[in-house]
Amino acid sequence: MVLYFIFLKVAAEFTQHQSNSTDEPILYAPPPKTTTCPLLLKGELPNKEHGKMMDAILTACIDHGVTPPTAMASRVVASGGVPLPTAVAAGILSIGDAHGGAIEKGAKYLQEGVKRAENEDKSLDEIAEILVKESREQKKRILGFGHRIHTSDPRTKKLFSLADDLKITKNHIQLSKLIEKELEKQTGKHLPINVDGAIAAISSDMGFDWR
Repeated sequence: MVLYFIFLKVAAEFTQHQSNSTDEPILYAPPPKTTTCPLLLKGELPNKEHGKMMDAILTACIDHGVTPPTAMASRVVASGGVPLPTAVAAGILSIGDAHGGAIEKGAKYLQEGVKRAENEDKSLDEIAEILVKESREQKKRILGFGHRIHTSDPRTKKLFSLADDLKITKNHIQLSKLIEKELEKQTGKHLPINVDGAIAAISSDMGFDWR
């Protein structure tokens, strides 16, 4: 998670010095992190609801204990007496598809699923069934589902609840919930939507392209 804050800090400094067509600064003071991220990725300032949602997402991403690979790697490397940036880099290098890196691929999967439902004139329920069936036939894991500790990820519940309250919930969140149910139906195993899957669904409903 430190990577995100470093990234947003650099972006905040960068946007202060950018100009629009009238040669006036786009921003006159360092913007909040929740403002900078949508501005950098979408080229527009978020509304109040999206700002609140982004703040909740960034908070939910903070490592909750010493067990996540990012926290563990940073602590182990730090114990060697190295500079702080080196320890932070170690944590960043531990990010992969199974931890912290499933958001982009998860968002791509959901966005393509919603688009496929529209193109094939199918309901989200039908597409969820098809997607899970295809993933099983191809023996491919659907990223964003399952957790080695949580049987129901509390971060997902909080984020989805907030998305409902802020009226952000649309087809991508709905599809992710349907896939969760379909996974249990077809496999007999409960694979909850984890925080990466939740962020993938919410960011998609907020209009972020998976790229």
